Amino acid sequence: MQRIAYPIGNRLYLNITDRCTLVCGFCPKNTDQGPKVHDYDLTLDHRPEVEEIIAAIGDPTDYAEVVFCGFGEPTLRLKVLKAVAGWIKERGGRVRLNTDGLGSLVNKRNILPELEGLV
Repeated sequence: MQRIAYPIGNRLYLNITDRCTLVCGFCPKNTDQGPKVHDYDLTLDHRPEVEEIIAAIGDPTDYAEVVFCGFGEPTLRLKVLKAVAGWIKERGGRVRLNTDGLGSLVNKRNILPELEGLV
């Protein structure tokens, strides 16, 4: 079973893609550590859809924040990111996005207005 959501402290992290635009030396994906973060295996056998991600979250208010940060760049799945972030916000949860900052470049448009109010 793949790990879509994983808690660390009082935050819930979401692993929505294994694709990335960079090869950062500090990323566990690119080190001898392999696909693990805090002993969670983040290998994805498929990229989860909105419904799967929402089911993995449960109640977003159980956490200080829900963080889009897994083994890939969340903005590569912008439509999914926005749908899930909207769902979290509608239920009173806080959302954070950890990104490489290239979302506008890879999506070929300024995505910041689309994320306003969601993250």
